[in-house]
Amino acid sequence: MKPPPPPADPAGRTETRLARTMFLLVAGYLLDDAMLHPEPGTTAADHVLSGALPVSALLWAAARHPVWRASTRAAVSTAVGLLALGVGLAVPVAHARSAGPSGDDYTGIAATVAGAALVAVGVRGAWRVRRTGGSTRSRVVRRFLVGAVAAFVAVQVVLPLGVAFVATHAPRGASPSFAPGLPWQAVRLPTADGLSLAAWYAPGHNGAAVVVVPGDGGLRHARMLRRHGYGVLLVSPRGQGASEGDVNLFGWRGETDVRAALAFLARRPDVDPRRVGGLGLSVGGEILLQTAARGTGLRAVVAEGAGTRWAAEDLASPDLENLVLAPMSVTITLGVAVFSGGLPPARLPSLLPRLGDARALLIWSRRGQGGEHLNPRYHRAAGGASDIWEIPEAGHIGGLAARPQEYERRVVGFFDASLAANPVGR
Repeated sequence: MKPPPPPADPAGRTETRLARTMFLLVAGYLLDDAMLHPEPGTTAADHVLSGALPVSALLWAAARHPVWRASTRAAVSTAVGLLALGVGLAVPVAHARSAGPSGDDYTGIAATVAGAALVAVGVRGAWRVRRTGGSTRSRVVRRFLVGAVAAFVAVQVVLPLGVAFVATHAPRGASPSFAPGLPWQAVRLPTADGLSLAAWYAPGHNGAAVVVVPGDGGLRHARMLRRHGYGVLLVSPRGQGASEGDVNLFGWRGETDVRAALAFLARRPDVDPRRVGGLGLSVGGEILLQTAARGTGLRAVVAEGAGTRWAAEDLASPDLENLVLAPMSVTITLGVAVFSGGLPPARLPSLLPRLGDARALLIWSRRGQGGEHLNPRYHRAAGGASDIWEIPEAGHIGGLAARPQEYERRVVGFFDASLAANPVGR
């Protein structure tokens, strides 16, 4: 069948011109973000894939818009509009409000307005082509089915793609601030792929040290460890705080950051490189567990709130919740791969049996998030190399606040036993 001819009515032609203009504004933001204003430490060449694929899709939609059926035009305009509006509010608008507009915020704000206009165009177009024939019953059934399909696409495609974009473009948070007089030294950590990470180090007096990831959220944990003599290195992962690189809130390239931290500690005269551990919060726990399983010299890892980073880990537990959310998880994974230009890491369940001499303490709560309920499965995968502690009343990474004394006793005791000068059995 030949495609329908371009709309002949004035309203259709106006709709096409408006939709094309909005598509181009959104594409302009993506090009600006990828090519003209890349993150510190990166270049346009690092974003060829992540910029070219979504921009090509928008240009294709703009070219095809006049020959699509009216219902298709309405659906595409609404979907693209919702996506542009959501990510625009979450990224450029949020950054402009918190730190003032700069860089690609200007084209991002224009894309946000374009998203709102596309939603209006799509809704208006859907209303114009609604079918009014047939019985009342058939109209109700038809509209219910259309609404159900629209809701499914919104939840399983549009929303996950928005999550993926935000996860790879989230505004940078503030760097940690320390009270005057505390012995924190600001340092820069060079990574193997050419980035410079922000970190802060406070020496200890027992010869052992702990890497805290992400350091931006682990100040209270760091102070707890320092009270017991540990050196502490707080690390801002790539793309966060004052660290160079593109952000990835799922931590797909986080192992490289931890390796840079371990290299720094290996050069410290006050640290025995055989007595280095890590404390990871949320995705930081996943990154540290992965790094320890690679045989990098991490001897002990406390992972609080570790969960999942991509679809294969989400589907590791075949329960009803994971099966229902499977399409969303797959879309998020594909979106993160496109927007980051990278591939997901190895699955945690396949890595944990390789911990070897390293020890892990898994802390979790049923009230957690992001796949935290899989910690018992991770514990079984690690075998005798891990201990597990559930804190039922704690929220996500809220263990220290929920049970401060017990948390300090357990975590410090774990590091004391695992990082002792002459640990038993080693």
